[in-house]
Amino acid sequence: MADLPAFRFDVTIYNRHKADGTTTWKRTVISGCYFGTVSGTRLNGDTVSAADTYVCRIPKNMAYTGEYQGKEGTFTLSAGDIVVKGVAVDEISDIAGHRTADLLQKYKGRAFVVRSFSDNTVLRSCPHYRVSGE
Repeated sequence: MADLPAFRFDVTIYNRHKADGTTTWKRTVISGCYFGTVSGTRLNGDTVSAADTYVCRIPKNMAYTGEYQGKEGTFTLSAGDIVVKGVAVDEISDIAGHRTADLLQKYKGRAFVVRSFSDNTVLRSCPHYRVSGE
């Protein structure tokens, strides 16, 4: 799939892991992915506004574990994770300037919080994982 024009981007995945009241983040860079937006609308009470949804498709990958393990060279995908288009070297912590909101602001327009995940690895022509969010 990396040969397909649409699957040409590097993405950085920040896996969120919560344990014992503490949240930690693990960063993984994956090459040969699709990253795009789908235009749509959002209804808030009586107000309708434009709302883009980000979509990232990651080719089937042996490093995908399905469940967070925290091991180098592995990743998972779930709601609350963050995806950045491109190679991001930032670390996420509780320190001002390094929080999730800071990361999303820095990469505004090319980063999102994962809201949904689909495992499409059973597809013959294009097995992949799909994540989306706003």
